[in-house]
Amino acid sequence: GTMGRGVSAGKVCTSAAALARMQGNTFHSNGRFGTYMLGNNFPKDTDQSVATDGWMLDMGQCDGFTAVGNDRGYGGAIVNSFDYGTAFVGHYNAGDIQYLGHTSTDNLNLMYWKESKSFADGCSAHFRGGLYRSGNMALPDQGTMIIEDTRFENAWLEANHHCNVGVTGMLCMPLYILHNVTWVGGSSTWVTFQKENTQQHNANQNHGGIFALSPPDAAANAAHAEAAHAPFALGFLLPAPYASLVSHHFSYLLHFRTPSGACVLAASLSPELAARFDGGILCEPQLRPLKVYSRGLASAS
Repeated sequence: GTMGRGVSAGKVCTSAAALARMQGNTFHSNGRFGTYMLGNNFPKDTDQSVATDGWMLDMGQCDGFTAVGNDRGYGGAIVNSFDYGTAFVGHYNAGDIQYLGHTSTDNLNLMYWKESKSFADGCSAHFRGGLYRSGNMALPDQGTMIIEDTRFENAWLEANHHCNVGVTGMLCMPLYILHNVTWVGGSSTWVTFQKENTQQHNANQNHGGIFALSPPDAAANAAHAEAAHAPFALGFLLPAPYASLVSHHFSYLLHFRTPSGACVLAASLSPELAARFDGGILCEPQLRPLKVYSRGLASAS
């Protein structure tokens, strides 16, 4: 984002502007964009106010973190929006913004989001109480994305969809947590991972991304599997007793045995599950990423 124009130059950081709520909008058959935010939109807790003519007194508050490392993110919501018959719904890069009560149906991309972040409050969901029907969910890189109290019908989830494409993406290892999510199939494919490298090097892992049930849902999945003595559907994305899904590239997981269970190739269970989960690995343990960031290093080094 910019730092303001004209008399406001150097007195605002537009990409940090707070968003309280956008409510009750309908985008129908627009052809290209429905509900969509261009550029970088990461609302932050700043001193910008009406009393200062909308200017900021401390431009240091444009930074993502305080001096002691606290996240400056300031939550907002897009509420009860309806999108139908468009190509793209979502954001380029955005964080601390929730889709609440969103209906997105019969769009090429029910959601198209390049980069995001974990909510600053540590618990808010990115998608809550919505319905996504007949289309692709192109999900972003970065942080933990929470989807809760949401229904998917004839939809499919695409991990990491814009990581290492141009300048977007970070470590290409987001975590997608699904809590009380109802999954109604239709398409033979429910999840896809990235397979193409668009960079001039191989120092990336576009195929990253973890889909995981929330701890309560994972426990319910395991309990139902134990009662039935066989994998079966409980209305969750993943079949019982599994709690996590990753790309088949992380094959080292197949060699681990833990008190909470093991990991298997979806293809070892059935051809149907192999197609459904893009040949990925299903795990009984609740997987989480460990990310280590370096400073001053580029792919060439």
